[in-house]
Amino acid sequence: MKSSNDLTAAADQPCEECGQFGTLEIAGRSLCPDCVALAGCGCAGHGEDEAE
Repeated sequence: MKSSNDLTAAADQPCEECGQFGTLEIAGRSLCPDCVALAGCGCAGHGEDEAE
């Protein structure tokens, strides 16, 4: 069973950031694993500073 959160690999799609092939489709963008790792988690609510 597939959900909308599943990652789709595309060997022939270039990364939108660096142009490397072998990307993953994440949130409607094609990004290579290296750019995903550099960007960190893009999930809502993660990485935001909490108000003190």
